[in-house]
Amino acid sequence: MIKFVPILLSVFCSFSILHAKISDHYKKIENKTEGHSYGCIDFVYLINLDHRPEKYLQTLEEIQGYGVTPFRFSAVNGWVLTHSAIQEIGMQYKHSMRGGGMGSVYVWDDGKEYVNHELIRREGVTYFCHCMSRGAIGCFMSHLSILKDAYDSGYEIIWIIEDDIEVKRDPSLLLSYIQELDSVVGRENWDLFYTDRDYLAHSGEYVLSSGTDYRPDVETRDQKKFDIDEKISHNLRQTSSRFGTTSMIWTRSGMKKYLDYNEEHGIFLPIDMDVHLTPGIKIYSVIENVVTNRLNALSDIGLNIVAEPINP
Repeated sequence: MIKFVPILLSVFCSFSILHAKISDHYKKIENKTEGHSYGCIDFVYLINLDHRPEKYLQTLEEIQGYGVTPFRFSAVNGWVLTHSAIQEIGMQYKHSMRGGGMGSVYVWDDGKEYVNHELIRREGVTYFCHCMSRGAIGCFMSHLSILKDAYDSGYEIIWIIEDDIEVKRDPSLLLSYIQELDSVVGRENWDLFYTDRDYLAHSGEYVLSSGTDYRPDVETRDQKKFDIDEKISHNLRQTSSRFGTTSMIWTRSGMKKYLDYNEEHGIFLPIDMDVHLTPGIKIYSVIENVVTNRLNALSDIGLNIVAEPINP
């Protein structure tokens, strides 16, 4: 249910938002075990919500036969984040930003949370892109929490997979592709490597992204800057804007760039529509899918799995 109500920001709330950090809300990983490396990849993480054990088992069936043993990360459930956390991890609008686009605001009123859809223009208000769901926010925070853990652990290369993968070819190919990337562009010149070419729709056709979406605090009007598709070898291509975060390999430099970017800007867009906006990030992908998204997989991004949002 969507209800349009005015937002009253108290002095206390405004002060808290200004001094909060998105990293204050990262989910810490406890009791991490060994045995989750894969060749030159220091650690393999698997994002899985606690209430989806069947998806976890299905993912293991897909990947373990190839010698990949991922560490299960108990995903951030965006539907049960507190209302105050939502305010602190989102993008707070300033008049120096580019306003005028449509955004969504999570509002607490009379003991319930509602969503306002409005033009982005009010100083100090936490905005997300139009219709950004709590599920998408939780997915974003899961990825950031893992990147923080990996960076603090000193890992050089990690692999993050979500629990809706489908293995198309032997994942050991990825190890040779990493060596190929290192040889062609140099380890210092790649940050993120997708194990699929693009996101697959239910029809089995690629859903292609062209350019990028509006973000008030990032210059996005030069669409060609984000529309990269350049073959660099028989197996690899450089890319930029795309959909889907099902299977991603990060280098240490990429982890730091994206963590720093989010600490400065906060969350506004879904992660797959945002990562390419990171200053200086260099993104590559396979030309032929190795590990990609499973068609018709159950998604929790837009599905509210709790009766009521958590109060402030």
